[in-house]
Amino acid sequence: MAQHVTRKELTMSLSSGFRGGYTRLDSWFYDTFIAEAAAPMSADLVDVIGAESPTGPILDVGCGGGQFLGALARSRPEASLHGVDYSVAQVHRAKARLSRFGVHAQIHHAAAENLPFEDNTFAAVVSAGAIKHWQSQTDGLAEMVRVLRPGGLLVVGELDRGCTIDDAKHFLALRTGLRFFGPIPLMLFRTYVSGLSIDLADAQALVAALPLTDVEVQRRPGLPVLQFQGRKAA
Repeated sequence: MAQHVTRKELTMSLSSGFRGGYTRLDSWFYDTFIAEAAAPMSADLVDVIGAESPTGPILDVGCGGGQFLGALARSRPEASLHGVDYSVAQVHRAKARLSRFGVHAQIHHAAAENLPFEDNTFAAVVSAGAIKHWQSQTDGLAEMVRVLRPGGLLVVGELDRGCTIDDAKHFLALRTGLRFFGPIPLMLFRTYVSGLSIDLADAQALVAALPLTDVEVQRRPGLPVLQFQGRKAA
């Protein structure tokens, strides 16, 4: 879809996800400019799931337009995949994208804080770049653990509010199209995207409140990304 984006529209697009959901412009902007830069974070999470080899269904909480589920399907074509998102528009986009690429996944409209699944349903529950949008990160993570089977894997990747400027620049440089906008993407990223996310101390506190074992919390070297994981206590 060809579309000319002004600097004002860029500002509105990067910030609106925190004010009530993705617009059509937000989705186009993410697909065009951000998805490529976010690929390393998604790849890391796919690798974690691949290394742990969970046997059973996998849930993506805050699945957005289905980009991560698509990457996961390429790595684990045999997996039973499910996704939820609070935005009705994003649910439709995820269904359309995954269908277009022949990926079978069940996509549901739901908030992270009220997942529409029974206890102990999933072998793995993942969230990629979504928890900064949730009304309650504590409640959303508790729900992720609730629907995990005992011993199941929880994995979260998110942008780091405490990232260095160099890491933010490197992240944005992964998508050359942003250079057209000069210094504006870096300013907006630091203010409205990573600036409204969590930092390492937040991640450690969130994980400490959960009934998890084998917990790991780390920064992604060279990128403005945090990752944490653990297993639901038996």
